[in-house]
Amino acid sequence: MSLVKITGKYQVIKIDKKCFDGNLLSSMKNKIFSIIFEDNWVSLILLSEDGNFIDGAVVTDEKWLGFKVDANISFDVSGVLLSFLSPLKNAGISVLAVSSFDTDYIFVRDTEEVPAIAQWEKSGISVKLSVN
Repeated sequence: MSLVKITGKYQVIKIDKKCFDGNLLSSMKNKIFSIIFEDNWVSLILLSEDGNFIDGAVVTDEKWLGFKVDANISFDVSGVLLSFLSPLKNAGISVLAVSSFDTDYIFVRDTEEVPAIAQWEKSGISVKLSVN
């Protein structure tokens, strides 16, 4: 399998669930990558800098780059995500992983892009750097 780098730099933010405004979703629908509703927080992955304008948001300073597993993955298949994460674990590279209905996404800090790609390629995983 291979990975495809997705466009943009992302950041992770959290908003107190009591302060979360549903209108945020419609105003930022093209900038939000992922929303997770937790017990007390709403966590978002969105294009960088956009989270700085959300009242009450706790914003990470780190920028993240996303890589999409370039395949539709059936729910009965196991070990796919592990095969992409193991090379990074062995190199001490932290990740943020998100799964969707069809595939998985792996985010690495922008400062670790080059070592992450090197580790993937070293383990036989090809990385496409642009999406057309």
